[in-house]
Amino acid sequence: SKVIHFEKLVCVKLGTDFRSCTRIEHATLDTSSLAPQDVLVKVDYCGLNASDVNFINGKYLPGVKPPFDTGFEAVGTIVAVGSKAKSKVGTHVVFSKFGSFCEYVAINEKGVFPVPQVRPEYLSLVVSGLTASLALEEVGNLSKLDNKKTILVTAAAGGTGIFAVQLAKAQGCHVVAVVGNDEKVQILRDLKVDRVINYKKENLNSVLKKEYPSGIDLVYESVGGDVYESCLQNLAMFGKLIVIGMVSGYQQGDVFANKSSVQGNEKKMTAENMGMLLLRKSATVSGFFLTLYAHKFREHWVRLVKMVEAGQLQKLVDSKKYTQLKEIPDAIDYLYQGKNVGKVVIHLAGAEAKSSG
Repeated sequence: SKVIHFEKLVCVKLGTDFRSCTRIEHATLDTSSLAPQDVLVKVDYCGLNASDVNFINGKYLPGVKPPFDTGFEAVGTIVAVGSKAKSKVGTHVVFSKFGSFCEYVAINEKGVFPVPQVRPEYLSLVVSGLTASLALEEVGNLSKLDNKKTILVTAAAGGTGIFAVQLAKAQGCHVVAVVGNDEKVQILRDLKVDRVINYKKENLNSVLKKEYPSGIDLVYESVGGDVYESCLQNLAMFGKLIVIGMVSGYQQGDVFANKSSVQGNEKKMTAENMGMLLLRKSATVSGFFLTLYAHKFREHWVRLVKMVEAGQLQKLVDSKKYTQLKEIPDAIDYLYQGKNVGKVVIHLAGAEAKSSG
Protein backbone atom coordinates (compact mmCIF):
# COMPACT_ATOMS: atom_id res chain seq x y z
CA SER A 1 0.00 0.00 0.00
CA LYS A 2 1.05 3.56 -0.34
CA VAL A 3 -0.02 6.87 1.09
CA ILE A 4 -1.07 9.47 -1.42
CA HIS A 5 -0.91 13.18 -0.64
CA PHE A 6 -3.22 15.40 -2.66
CA GLU A 7 -5.24 18.60 -2.76
CA LYS A 8 -8.98 19.15 -2.90
CA LEU A 9 -11.37 22.10 -2.96
CA VAL A 10 -13.58 22.22 0.13
CA CYS A 11 -16.67 24.29 0.95
CA VAL A 12 -16.02 25.93 4.33
CA LYS A 13 -19.24 27.96 4.62
CA LEU A 14 -22.61 28.05 2.88
CA GLY A 15 -23.31 30.87 0.43
CA THR A 16 -23.43 31.78 -3.26
CA ASP A 17 -20.02 33.45 -3.52
CA PHE A 18 -17.91 30.50 -4.57
CA ARG A 19 -14.58 32.23 -3.97
CA SER A 20 -15.18 33.16 -0.34
CA CYS A 21 -17.01 29.92 0.53
CA THR A 22 -14.29 27.49 -0.61
CA ARG A 23 -10.61 26.82 0.02
CA ILE A 24 -7.92 24.33 -0.97
CA GLU A 25 -7.13 21.68 1.63
CA HIS A 26 -4.47 18.98 1.76
CA ALA A 27 -5.53 15.39 2.25
CA THR A 28 -3.93 11.94 2.44
CA LEU A 29 -5.27 8.55 1.54
CA ASP A 30 -3.80 5.12 2.21
CA THR A 31 -4.52 2.86 -0.76
CA SER A 32 -4.85 -0.15 1.59
CA SER A 33 -7.88 1.52 3.21
CA LEU A 34 -9.96 1.50 0.00
CA ALA A 35 -13.39 -0.11 0.50
CA PRO A 36 -13.57 -3.55 -1.20
CA GLN A 37 -15.69 -2.31 -4.14
CA ASP A 38 -13.91 1.04 -4.52
CA VAL A 39 -11.43 2.21 -7.10
CA LEU A 40 -9.04 5.14 -6.70
CA VAL A 41 -9.01 7.50 -9.66
CA LYS A 42 -6.24 9.98 -10.39
CA VAL A 43 -8.11 12.94 -11.85
CA ASP A 44 -6.98 14.50 -15.14
CA TYR A 45 -9.91 16.83 -15.81
CA CYS A 46 -12.69 18.09 -13.54
CA GLY A 47 -15.82 19.64 -15.00
CA LEU A 48 -17.64 22.75 -13.84
CA ASN A 49 -21.40 23.19 -13.64
CA ALA A 50 -23.57 26.24 -12.99
CA SER A 51 -25.06 24.21 -10.15
CA ASP A 52 -21.71 24.07 -8.31
CA VAL A 53 -22.96 27.36 -6.83
CA ASN A 54 -26.19 25.74 -5.61
CA PHE A 55 -24.19 22.94 -4.07
CA ILE A 56 -21.99 25.23 -1.93
CA ASN A 57 -25.18 27.06 -0.95
CA GLY A 58 -26.47 23.79 0.56
CA LYS A 59 -29.35 23.48 -1.90
CA TYR A 60 -28.77 19.88 -3.01
CA LEU A 61 -28.08 18.04 0.23
CA PRO A 62 -30.64 19.30 2.74
CA GLY A 63 -29.14 19.92 6.17
CA VAL A 64 -25.55 19.63 4.93
CA LYS A 65 -22.97 21.32 7.18
CA PRO A 66 -19.57 22.53 5.96
CA PRO A 67 -16.83 21.53 5.56
CA PHE A 68 -17.63 19.27 2.58
CA ASP A 69 -15.92 18.46 -0.72
CA THR A 70 -17.11 20.19 -3.89
CA GLY A 71 -17.47 19.47 -7.60
CA PHE A 72 -19.59 16.89 -9.41
CA GLU A 73 -17.59 15.18 -12.14
CA ALA A 74 -14.17 14.17 -13.37
CA VAL A 75 -12.29 12.00 -15.86
CA GLY A 76 -9.06 10.19 -15.08
CA THR A 77 -7.32 6.86 -14.69
CA ILE A 78 -7.71 4.10 -12.08
CA VAL A 79 -4.48 3.85 -10.04
CA ALA A 80 -5.59 1.42 -7.28
CA VAL A 81 -8.50 -0.95 -6.66
CA GLY A 82 -10.21 -2.39 -3.58
CA SER A 83 -9.96 -6.09 -2.72
CA LYS A 84 -13.24 -7.06 -4.43
CA ALA A 85 -13.26 -4.56 -7.31
CA LYS A 86 -13.34 -6.02 -10.82
CA SER A 87 -11.90 -2.90 -12.48
CA LYS A 88 -8.30 -2.91 -13.71
CA VAL A 89 -5.59 -0.41 -12.80
CA GLY A 90 -4.88 1.73 -15.87
CA THR A 91 -8.52 1.89 -17.04
CA HIS A 92 -9.63 5.38 -18.09
CA VAL A 93 -12.94 6.36 -16.52
CA VAL A 94 -15.42 9.16 -16.14
CA PHE A 95 -17.55 9.57 -13.03
CA SER A 96 -19.97 11.86 -11.30
CA LYS A 97 -19.72 12.15 -7.53
CA PHE A 98 -20.16 14.92 -4.96
CA GLY A 99 -16.56 15.90 -4.18
CA SER A 100 -14.87 15.71 -7.58
CA PHE A 101 -12.77 18.90 -7.32
CA CYS A 102 -10.01 16.68 -6.06
CA GLU A 103 -6.70 15.30 -7.38
CA TYR A 104 -7.64 11.75 -6.30
CA VAL A 105 -11.11 10.36 -5.75
CA ALA A 106 -12.15 7.02 -4.23
CA ILE A 107 -15.46 5.84 -5.66
CA ASN A 108 -17.50 2.63 -5.85
CA GLU A 109 -16.68 1.02 -9.18
CA LYS A 110 -20.40 0.91 -10.05
CA GLY A 111 -20.17 4.68 -10.37
CA VAL A 112 -17.46 4.80 -13.05
CA PHE A 113 -17.95 4.70 -16.80
CA PRO A 114 -14.96 3.31 -18.75
CA VAL A 115 -13.92 5.48 -21.72
CA PRO A 116 -11.53 4.75 -24.60
CA GLN A 117 -9.14 7.54 -23.60
CA VAL A 118 -8.80 10.48 -21.22
CA ARG A 119 -10.49 13.28 -23.14
CA PRO A 120 -12.38 16.23 -21.68
CA GLU A 121 -15.18 15.58 -24.20
CA TYR A 122 -16.24 12.57 -22.17
CA LEU A 123 -16.49 14.76 -19.11
CA SER A 124 -19.11 16.86 -20.82
CA LEU A 125 -21.19 13.70 -21.30
CA VAL A 126 -21.59 12.95 -17.60
CA VAL A 127 -23.89 15.75 -16.50
CA SER A 128 -24.38 17.92 -19.59
CA GLY A 129 -24.73 15.14 -22.18
CA LEU A 130 -26.84 12.78 -20.10
CA THR A 131 -29.08 15.67 -19.07
CA ALA A 132 -29.76 16.61 -22.70
CA SER A 133 -30.13 13.04 -23.91
CA LEU A 134 -32.39 11.88 -21.07
CA ALA A 135 -34.53 15.00 -20.86
CA LEU A 136 -35.12 15.17 -24.62
CA GLU A 137 -35.86 11.45 -24.92
CA GLU A 138 -37.50 10.37 -21.66
CA VAL A 139 -39.48 13.58 -21.11
CA GLY A 140 -39.64 15.10 -24.61
CA ASN A 141 -39.99 11.84 -26.63
CA LEU A 142 -37.45 13.19 -29.12
CA SER A 143 -37.14 9.98 -31.14
CA LYS A 144 -40.86 10.20 -32.00
CA LEU A 145 -40.53 13.75 -33.38
CA ASP A 146 -39.81 14.63 -37.01
CA ASN A 147 -38.89 17.49 -39.31
CA LYS A 148 -42.34 19.04 -38.85
CA LYS A 149 -41.58 19.67 -35.17
CA THR A 150 -39.88 22.75 -33.78
CA ILE A 151 -37.52 22.49 -30.81
CA LEU A 152 -36.22 25.55 -29.00
CA VAL A 153 -33.09 25.39 -26.82
CA THR A 154 -32.17 28.24 -24.45
CA ALA A 155 -28.55 28.80 -23.32
CA ALA A 156 -27.90 26.89 -26.53
CA ALA A 157 -24.10 27.30 -26.52
CA GLY A 158 -23.75 26.30 -22.86
CA GLY A 159 -22.58 22.95 -21.50
CA THR A 160 -25.88 21.11 -21.91
CA GLY A 161 -27.51 23.33 -24.55
CA ILE A 162 -24.85 22.48 -27.11
CA PHE A 163 -25.82 18.79 -26.77
CA ALA A 164 -29.54 19.47 -26.91
CA VAL A 165 -29.16 21.42 -30.17
CA GLN A 166 -27.12 18.68 -31.84
CA LEU A 167 -29.31 15.80 -30.63
CA ALA A 168 -32.40 17.62 -31.91
CA LYS A 169 -30.71 18.30 -35.28
CA ALA A 170 -29.63 14.65 -35.52
CA GLN A 171 -33.31 13.73 -35.13
CA GLY A 172 -34.12 16.01 -38.09
CA CYS A 173 -36.18 18.59 -36.19
CA HIS A 174 -36.34 22.33 -36.90
CA VAL A 175 -34.13 23.82 -34.19
CA VAL A 176 -34.29 27.32 -32.71
CA ALA A 177 -31.34 28.29 -30.50
CA VAL A 178 -31.38 31.16 -28.02
CA VAL A 179 -28.02 32.68 -27.00
CA GLY A 180 -26.70 35.90 -25.47
CA ASN A 181 -23.86 37.04 -27.74
CA ASP A 182 -22.87 37.17 -31.42
CA GLU A 183 -19.85 34.90 -31.12
CA LYS A 184 -22.24 32.16 -29.98
CA VAL A 185 -24.63 32.95 -32.83
CA GLN A 186 -21.86 32.04 -35.29
CA ILE A 187 -20.98 28.80 -33.51
CA LEU A 188 -24.60 27.64 -33.65
CA ARG A 189 -24.89 28.58 -37.31
CA ASP A 190 -21.82 26.42 -37.91
CA LEU A 191 -23.75 23.56 -36.26
CA LYS A 192 -26.51 24.08 -38.89
CA VAL A 193 -29.12 25.36 -36.45
CA ASP A 194 -32.20 26.64 -38.34
CA ARG A 195 -32.73 29.90 -36.45
CA VAL A 196 -30.39 31.48 -33.90
CA ILE A 197 -31.72 34.30 -31.70
CA ASN A 198 -29.43 36.60 -29.72
CA TYR A 199 -31.99 37.59 -27.08
CA LYS A 200 -29.91 40.61 -26.06
CA LYS A 201 -30.41 42.08 -29.54
CA GLU A 202 -33.77 40.67 -30.57
CA ASN A 203 -36.90 40.50 -28.43
CA LEU A 204 -37.45 36.76 -27.95
CA ASN A 205 -41.19 37.08 -27.39
CA SER A 206 -41.72 39.16 -30.56
CA VAL A 207 -39.51 36.95 -32.73
CA LEU A 208 -41.32 33.78 -31.68
CA LYS A 209 -44.78 35.31 -32.15
CA LYS A 210 -43.88 36.58 -35.59
CA GLU A 211 -41.79 33.70 -36.99
CA TYR A 212 -43.44 30.78 -35.20
CA PRO A 213 -47.12 31.74 -35.04
CA SER A 214 -48.23 28.15 -34.47
CA GLY A 215 -45.82 27.87 -31.54
CA ILE A 216 -42.90 25.73 -30.38
CA ASP A 217 -43.42 21.99 -29.87
CA LEU A 218 -40.64 21.32 -27.38
CA VAL A 219 -38.57 23.75 -25.28
CA TYR A 220 -35.33 22.80 -23.49
CA GLU A 221 -35.10 25.59 -20.92
CA SER A 222 -32.27 26.32 -18.53
CA VAL A 223 -32.31 30.11 -18.09
CA GLY A 224 -35.50 31.02 -16.20
CA GLY A 225 -36.91 34.51 -15.72
CA ASP A 226 -38.01 36.41 -18.82
CA VAL A 227 -36.67 33.78 -21.20
CA TYR A 228 -38.78 31.10 -19.51
CA GLU A 229 -41.90 33.29 -19.71
CA SER A 230 -41.42 34.03 -23.41
CA CYS A 231 -41.01 30.31 -24.11
CA LEU A 232 -44.07 29.45 -22.07
CA GLN A 233 -46.21 31.98 -23.94
CA ASN A 234 -45.12 30.61 -27.30
CA LEU A 235 -45.76 26.91 -26.81
CA ALA A 236 -47.68 25.12 -29.57
CA MET A 237 -50.87 23.15 -28.97
CA PHE A 238 -49.79 20.06 -27.00
CA GLY A 239 -46.37 21.73 -26.63
CA LYS A 240 -44.01 20.80 -23.85
CA LEU A 241 -41.47 22.85 -21.91
CA ILE A 242 -38.79 20.99 -19.95
CA VAL A 243 -37.30 22.91 -17.03
CA ILE A 244 -33.62 21.96 -16.90
CA GLY A 245 -32.50 24.84 -14.69
CA MET A 246 -32.77 28.57 -13.95
CA VAL A 247 -29.24 29.87 -14.24
CA SER A 248 -30.47 33.48 -14.17
CA GLY A 249 -31.37 33.04 -10.49
CA TYR A 250 -28.62 30.82 -9.05
CA GLN A 251 -26.16 33.48 -7.94
CA GLN A 252 -28.90 35.53 -6.25
CA GLY A 253 -29.51 32.43 -4.15
CA ASP A 254 -33.27 32.62 -4.60
CA VAL A 255 -34.32 31.56 -8.07
CA PHE A 256 -37.94 32.20 -7.24
CA ALA A 257 -37.48 35.91 -6.58
CA ASN A 258 -37.20 36.84 -10.24
CA LYS A 259 -38.80 40.27 -10.35
CA SER A 260 -38.40 41.15 -14.03
CA SER A 261 -41.16 40.77 -16.56
CA VAL A 262 -41.20 40.10 -20.29
CA GLN A 263 -41.47 43.19 -22.48
CA GLY A 264 -44.86 43.35 -24.12
CA ASN A 265 -46.57 41.23 -21.45
CA GLU A 266 -49.73 42.80 -20.15
CA LYS A 267 -49.22 41.29 -16.71
CA LYS A 268 -46.68 39.31 -14.75
CA MET A 269 -46.98 35.53 -15.14
CA THR A 270 -48.67 34.06 -12.06
CA ALA A 271 -49.37 30.43 -11.25
CA GLU A 272 -52.99 31.07 -12.16
CA ASN A 273 -52.53 32.55 -15.61
CA MET A 274 -49.78 30.04 -16.30
CA GLY A 275 -52.31 27.31 -15.52
CA MET A 276 -54.81 28.92 -17.88
CA LEU A 277 -52.24 29.19 -20.64
CA LEU A 278 -51.34 25.49 -20.33
CA LEU A 279 -54.97 24.46 -20.15
CA ARG A 280 -55.89 26.35 -23.31
CA LYS A 281 -53.17 24.61 -25.29
CA SER A 282 -53.17 21.22 -23.50
CA ALA A 283 -49.50 22.06 -22.98
CA THR A 284 -47.11 20.68 -20.38
CA VAL A 285 -44.31 22.02 -18.21
CA SER A 286 -42.06 19.21 -16.92
CA GLY A 287 -39.19 19.41 -14.49
CA PHE A 288 -36.09 17.31 -15.06
CA PHE A 289 -33.60 16.23 -12.38
CA LEU A 290 -30.81 14.00 -13.66
CA THR A 291 -30.26 11.63 -10.73
CA LEU A 292 -33.89 10.45 -10.84
CA TYR A 293 -33.08 8.80 -14.18
CA ALA A 294 -30.05 6.81 -12.99
CA HIS A 295 -31.58 3.54 -14.23
CA LYS A 296 -31.36 4.86 -17.80
CA PHE A 297 -27.78 6.22 -17.65
CA ARG A 298 -25.95 3.28 -19.27
CA GLU A 299 -28.15 3.06 -22.33
CA HIS A 300 -27.88 6.80 -23.06
CA TRP A 301 -24.18 6.83 -22.16
CA VAL A 302 -23.28 4.17 -24.72
CA ARG A 303 -25.08 6.09 -27.46
CA LEU A 304 -23.41 9.39 -26.57
CA VAL A 305 -19.90 7.88 -26.48
CA LYS A 306 -20.52 6.40 -29.95
CA MET A 307 -21.63 9.79 -31.24
CA VAL A 308 -18.49 11.48 -29.82
CA GLU A 309 -16.25 8.77 -31.31
CA ALA A 310 -17.95 9.25 -34.69
CA GLY A 311 -17.46 13.03 -34.58
CA GLN A 312 -21.23 13.65 -34.52
CA LEU A 313 -21.06 15.89 -31.45
CA GLN A 314 -18.88 19.00 -31.59
CA LYS A 315 -17.97 22.08 -29.54
CA LEU A 316 -18.32 20.12 -26.32
CA VAL A 317 -15.41 21.64 -24.41
CA ASP A 318 -14.67 25.33 -23.94
CA SER A 319 -11.24 26.43 -25.16
CA LYS A 320 -10.25 28.40 -22.04
CA LYS A 321 -7.36 26.74 -20.18
CA TYR A 322 -7.43 26.26 -16.42
CA THR A 323 -4.89 23.91 -14.82
CA GLN A 324 -5.23 24.17 -11.03
CA LEU A 325 -7.88 23.62 -8.38
CA LYS A 326 -7.24 27.14 -7.08
CA GLU A 327 -8.44 28.53 -10.43
CA ILE A 328 -11.93 27.06 -10.00
CA PRO A 329 -13.42 30.29 -8.55
CA ASP A 330 -12.11 32.14 -11.66
CA ALA A 331 -13.61 29.46 -13.87
CA ILE A 332 -16.97 29.75 -12.06
CA ASP A 333 -16.97 33.52 -12.66
CA TYR A 334 -16.17 32.91 -16.32
CA LEU A 335 -19.07 30.45 -16.57
CA TYR A 336 -21.50 32.91 -14.98
CA GLN A 337 -20.40 35.70 -17.32
CA GLY A 338 -21.87 33.49 -20.06
CA LYS A 339 -18.61 33.40 -22.00
CA ASN A 340 -18.14 29.67 -22.36
CA VAL A 341 -18.98 27.55 -25.38
CA GLY A 342 -19.45 23.98 -24.16
CA LYS A 343 -18.01 22.55 -20.96
CA VAL A 344 -15.63 24.53 -18.76
CA VAL A 345 -12.92 22.14 -17.51
CA ILE A 346 -9.88 22.20 -15.24
CA HIS A 347 -6.97 20.16 -16.62
CA LEU A 348 -5.14 18.84 -13.57
CA ALA A 349 -2.84 16.42 -15.34
CA GLY A 350 -0.13 19.06 -15.02
CA ALA A 351 -0.34 18.68 -11.24
CA GLU A 352 1.65 15.55 -10.38
CA ALA A 353 0.76 14.35 -6.92
CA LYS A 354 3.49 13.19 -4.55
CA SER A 355 3.21 9.73 -3.04
CA SER A 356 5.20 8.01 -0.33
CA GLY A 357 5.64 4.24 0.04
